[in-house]
Amino acid sequence: MATFLASLKHTIVKPLYKKRNMDPFEMKSSVQPDVYQYGKFMERFAVSRFHEHAHTHRLFPTHQSAYRSCHSTKAAIVNILGEILQAVDSGEVCALVLLDLSAAFDTVDHSILLTVLKERFGFQKGVFDWFSSYLEGRTQCVSASTGRSELLELTCGVPQGSVLGPVKFIPYTEDLHTAINKFPVLHHCFADDTQLPC
Repeated sequence: MATFLASLKHTIVKPLYKKRNMDPFEMKSSVQPDVYQYGKFMERFAVSRFHEHAHTHRLFPTHQSAYRSCHSTKAAIVNILGEILQAVDSGEVCALVLLDLSAAFDTVDHSILLTVLKERFGFQKGVFDWFSSYLEGRTQCVSASTGRSELLELTCGVPQGSVLGPVKFIPYTEDLHTAINKFPVLHHCFADDTQLPC
């Protein structure tokens, strides 16, 4: 059975000042994954096959722009602007509601994501096992000038700085599209940002 190498699943978080005169207790962090070229190659291959599968079976949400060709920020802006201009031209009052999930990629629950990939995206056997090995067994520690923390096993989050991690966010948020589509509200998403012109 093919698995993602365990040596590529360790992350070191380094706290950094993002602005001058910043309160030390409000520091941001820089996640520096220990990912080598081999890992990147494997991830790019997986993303290519994932996109091919999702495109062939029309599995991606229609109103999600991110991490796939022909679905850039420009596509999202043109889509939303078109809806707003159409409403204005029709003499309607229009408002734009913007939803932004804080630290969205860090909150992705691995067990939920794997269930979505299996049940909705049809991942089976070897493919499902490889994606499971990519997520499971990840560890993280914090590194500062005084030393490093103990390793912590991660059960949530997709690796920042990875090729495959952000792409997995698309199927994870599919329920959001399903929920919004139950109401007469237009919407468009770009990664973890959602726009609702109404």
